[in-house]
Amino acid sequence: GKWIAFISNRSEEPDANSNSDIWALSTVTREARPSLRQITTNPGSDTNPAWSPDGKVLAHVTITQPDLIWHAGRKLAISTFAGGRAEILTADLDRNVSQPRFDPDGKALYFRAEDGRVYHLARLELENRRLTRPLGEKLNVSSFTMSPASRLAVLKSEPHQPNEVFLLDNLP
Repeated sequence: GKWIAFISNRSEEPDANSNSDIWALSTVTREARPSLRQITTNPGSDTNPAWSPDGKVLAHVTITQPDLIWHAGRKLAISTFAGGRAEILTADLDRNVSQPRFDPDGKALYFRAEDGRVYHLARLELENRRLTRPLGEKLNVSSFTMSPASRLAVLKSEPHQPNEVFLLDNLP
């Protein structure tokens, strides 16, 4: 709760590019100009920041090849709060990702992975990079959130069912 992560394009010509970066703003300073820290420096767009439970890492979505414009894949990445180069976690995944969230113990990331016009819920174990789809393959997950007790609420649909909210327990 000492920092707020946000996205901003602070390049010299922000209207001429899509180079959004992740920044963090201190919430504990009483100065007229609070402390501001740039987390990412990628020339492409960095979005959807999500803090790790210990506050040392930010998961985010990144575009590493901005010159490809619409064909540039959105990849899952992590950046340390201390700074440095982002680590791309899904470089070999040929699917766009969105909405990363750490699980409560910080050992895995949940995110949405696009497959055609459907978004599946995906889980990536950080230690061994094992990727799974905990809900199966025919579901379209529009959004999700996870509680500190590892309960997952998802807005999902199937071809024969419109979006509904489901609460799931006992995920891997």
